[in-house]
Amino acid sequence: MKKTSDAAGPAGRINVAVWLSAKEAAKKLSVSTDTIERRAIPWQDAGEAHKVRYKYLVLDEGAEPVRRYYESDVEALLYEPKRLPAACRMRLAPKRSQLPTGIA
Repeated sequence: MKKTSDAAGPAGRINVAVWLSAKEAAKKLSVSTDTIERRAIPWQDAGEAHKVRYKYLVLDEGAEPVRRYYESDVEALLYEPKRLPAACRMRLAPKRSQLPTGIA
């Protein structure tokens, strides 16, 4: 994960290249924007597993702040192992009668 200093450019200016809109983040992960918003947490220096940090950024002079998601956190979700609930794992397991028996 990138350090906090990567999120801000020289003289405290925000590097917008590392911040994504909800739509951009969702597209990158092939999920809905609701999924991104459910995993969102306000900015803090240390990231949390399975969460995406966000800040409200002013992108143009005089514009309203907009919510942007930290790209490194979004990318970390790409490599997160998918975990199925126990009920799903049981359905995917072969039945005992389908298990190979002995030598062919």
